[in-house]
Amino acid sequence: MASRDEIDSAIEAVIRAQLQSALILRVLVEHDVEIDGSTYLQIRVIVRPKKKGWLDPGEMVGMIPLVREHLFELGVETFPLIDYIDEMEAGDLAAA
Repeated sequence: MASRDEIDSAIEAVIRAQLQSALILRVLVEHDVEIDGSTYLQIRVIVRPKKKGWLDPGEMVGMIPLVREHLFELGVETFPLIDYIDEMEAGDLAAA
């Protein structure tokens, strides 16, 4: 299985390649566990939309399957959850 750094880098690469309707300021990946013991990846993408207040829904809808495909290639079956956060709403999360 891949290391956390490899997983995080792969996720960021997929998101940066796919999401063209925004400038990606930061991709944060949190490896977490549900109360029932199942694991998941909480991904927060801090963005500055290229058009005011607008991200391409088609890019966002297809993101989870693309991320999962790359995770499977790394031997990771953990499910990703993705939040897109405008830089103005991100506060301290936007700081690199």
